[in-house]
Amino acid sequence: MPDAAASGGRKISTGCVLMAKNRDEFTPATKRIIERQARGHCSNPACRRLTHAATSDGHGEINIGEAAHICAAAPGGPRYDDSMAPEERRSPENGIWLCDVHARAVDAKDSKFTVEMLRDWKKQTNRDSWHSIMHNVPFGPGMQAPTPDELRDRLRAAATADLAVFRRTEKWPGTTVALTLKVDHVDEALSTRALANAVTTLDDLILVAPPGMGKTTTLFQVAEGVSEIGNGTPLIVPLGDWATDGDALLTSILKRPAFTGVSETDFRAVARRGKLQPVWPRFQEFSSSTLPAR
Repeated sequence: MPDAAASGGRKISTGCVLMAKNRDEFTPATKRIIERQARGHCSNPACRRLTHAATSDGHGEINIGEAAHICAAAPGGPRYDDSMAPEERRSPENGIWLCDVHARAVDAKDSKFTVEMLRDWKKQTNRDSWHSIMHNVPFGPGMQAPTPDELRDRLRAAATADLAVFRRTEKWPGTTVALTLKVDHVDEALSTRALANAVTTLDDLILVAPPGMGKTTTLFQVAEGVSEIGNGTPLIVPLGDWATDGDALLTSILKRPAFTGVSETDFRAVARRGKLQPVWPRFQEFSSSTLPAR
């Protein structure tokens, strides 16, 4: 077989053609997916350089970004994994968007740039881009995870907005009179405001009364008091609705519009600090076989 073939006066190396065919390259569409996920920034957390912009005259575009392979596209490349199928090597999951400097660096045979490191860069970039969009935080190097206090404040703001939604529904009690109730082993009747002040120190607050005695109103007033005092984050959970929607309890809460931008991880981090007070209206309507595990 000849080394080259003539085509329009030019020579084309068959060896180069074969080499290109042996590489599992990204398609243009896949490259666009990888770039968009990184918001057009380098995925190295210490860099985060913007990789495309207009030219100085505004008529063209400068692009210094590349879709690099996490596991190499061909044998002999950095981090090549022969157990991967070609489709896996060409997939967006095996790509990471980098500026040209760091794309060249990770494609060099440097053992520092492991598969685990590049996947961590990609995961962090995806998390940070989501956080930037949802919370209007500038996207760039040095983005830090929110502190526990910031998570608490974010969840408290969501719970306050959620209470405002409940106030506009028919489920919200019509009375604005603060109720009082008798508590076992306490001589004086307590107001719902007093209960709201003490609720974070109680393992459970269970209301027992015949229908029509104000249990739901009491629970809503306690939730409102907790929100106003600021000693916790009240969560209204209408068990009658939750028991029929088929979702896990936490999933059901986080689906509400007020909790947009709050993740399950955020929720659990605040819960571990004991700053959540679930409120279960209409609990008495359930039989023992349908009550949630405690």
